[in-house]
Amino acid sequence: MTAASRKSWLLVIVWMAPLSAFAGQASEDQTDVQTLLPENWLDTSRTYVANSADAFAEWLDQFLGSQRADIESAESSLRLSADNQWEESSGNTQDIRVRGKIHLPRVSSRLSVFFEDNEEENSLLTQAQEQTQQIGDNNEQTEFGLQYTVLEAIRSRLDFRIGVESSLEPRARLRYRYELPAGNRILHRFTETLRFVEAEDIESRSRYDLEFLLDSTYLLRWSNTIDWVEGAEGIEGSTRLGLTKVFANDQVLSQFIWTSGETQPHHLTTSYGIGLSYRQSFYRPWLFIEVEPAYAWKKSEAGEDREGGSVISLRLEVLIE
Repeated sequence: MTAASRKSWLLVIVWMAPLSAFAGQASEDQTDVQTLLPENWLDTSRTYVANSADAFAEWLDQFLGSQRADIESAESSLRLSADNQWEESSGNTQDIRVRGKIHLPRVSSRLSVFFEDNEEENSLLTQAQEQTQQIGDNNEQTEFGLQYTVLEAIRSRLDFRIGVESSLEPRARLRYRYELPAGNRILHRFTETLRFVEAEDIESRSRYDLEFLLDSTYLLRWSNTIDWVEGAEGIEGSTRLGLTKVFANDQVLSQFIWTSGETQPHHLTTSYGIGLSYRQSFYRPWLFIEVEPAYAWKKSEAGEDREGGSVISLRLEVLIE
């Protein structure tokens, strides 16, 4: 067995160890999570139901600071994060990111001002690719504009955004989301996002999420994305499977595997890998720390050898509501 093979098997064993340890606790975690989690801004802003997949996923996305949660949140908020990422092949990078939304109830209950470092949205990177990209890989732009909620029903939502980047390049975005529950423990979510760049180019992202609530503290999530850019050859896609455990004291541990690829100029699996993500609030309920080690096998061209490498990300985040 080669040194690379031994390293790969060691990573798999390390990745599986927390899962086997937590699985033994499943029978002890049937208590309603609402009684486990302390009262703070998360509990007062969300109705948390332990036997409902959509409520669990909604609470989890807000705790993890996902972009989807901020877009659909009924509260004004500001997230400021300091990121540090080390990659085995290229070393260390740092970045400061900001994202926020301010509601304008006196103008309209459907209207809000948003601002964000839209590095992720500019290139429509898949979630799987984001796990292994360097923080400074893209030309990050700050986008500022207005968000208008065209439709908000029990299971569906339609948002329209128009704004400009720091380079004064205009942007428009239309996002539609539909949720279909299958009982209390399974939820299907379909999201379609269209971006219009200078009224000429169109970019599309189609996403499907399957949420499966295993018990009161475990959520299994399968996410799939397809990205298409006008004028580009082929499409890019990814799939990611993650298991998330919620602990009593505002701690969340996620284990995930992913793969991503493209159809042109060759059918190519560009990356796949495994990883862990741990996030918790500390000192104050609005202060978070997150660490994410992962190992990725990447290949950018069909004729190249696939290379494996470690990635470790550290984030300190402040949330103001």
